[in-house]
Amino acid sequence: MAIEHERFDNFDHLEPIPYQYGIVVTGCTMVAFFALNRFVYYMGPPKHVAVKDSWKWRNLFGSWFHALIIGSWDISCFLMFPDMVVDLVGYHDMYSYTMIAVTTGYFFYDFVDIVISGRTRTSWEVLLHHVVVAGTFFYNLILCRCIAYTAVALLAEVNSFFLHSRKLMQMLQIRFDAPLYRLNVYLNLLSFILCRFIPLIWIIYGMLMWYYRVEPSYLIILSLDLFVMWVVNIVLFWRLLTNDIIRPTKTKSPAPKQQNGLEITANNNKSHEKLNYNCNGSYANHNSCSRDHINISDYQLRDKLINNHVSNGFKPKLS
Repeated sequence: MAIEHERFDNFDHLEPIPYQYGIVVTGCTMVAFFALNRFVYYMGPPKHVAVKDSWKWRNLFGSWFHALIIGSWDISCFLMFPDMVVDLVGYHDMYSYTMIAVTTGYFFYDFVDIVISGRTRTSWEVLLHHVVVAGTFFYNLILCRCIAYTAVALLAEVNSFFLHSRKLMQMLQIRFDAPLYRLNVYLNLLSFILCRFIPLIWIIYGMLMWYYRVEPSYLIILSLDLFVMWVVNIVLFWRLLTNDIIRPTKTKSPAPKQQNGLEITANNNKSHEKLNYNCNGSYANHNSCSRDHINISDYQLRDKLINNHVSNGFKPKLS
């Protein structure tokens, strides 16, 4: 069995990268993301983002920026250093090592940002994720081990770019049926399969093949991490599939209706819209029409369109 284990080219002979370098890069990355956070704060949120959501906008923008940088960086690692797939346990290079130090610094930053913002209770699952992931990554940096496997895990950031783009577009109130949003929907689902599920399968295969090259305690922790990631990713993928594909297909918008010479269109998605108007007075006195309850999402009519209809004597009531 030992002979079978040696039937591959390993890179255990490579000189390890000093862990001090990884610590410095991790710390500098934390400072850089805090600086980015302050920059976005002073720039202010877009006009479509409510003031109460300004922190959410800054945090989400930082996550999106991290996914853009690390996702592109990670792909370039495999293109520039194809030998890393030969030995995902022992292989390492300065380029990939630096990338992992940068992403570790980001996770530490995001953890601190959530805590100091007072959102520990509402974001506990994110904090747990950061502790597990950043802890494992930092351990790999110190030992300079499993660097290539960490790069495989970071392929998930390619999908995170589209995942965060989806949320940013929702905050910017981009219509659900807009071409850009729909394109992101399909790229998000496709990259979810290619960059989350397949890398997880790849890592499990490596654990079964090269388990003897890592410490048993590390193998146990990694197994628990993978179990959690599988559960989280399956649930997340199903939610995305339901909200972006299945539900819109079942609740298509009705054909435009003509009333009083006006063409009225509305999304018939009951889970996203609840629009009620209660108007008193005559048609001529449209100023007496008061809006009792409005809860508008990306899929509803804009206030401007509705106000135009009311001013022309039309009293809409959707529920």
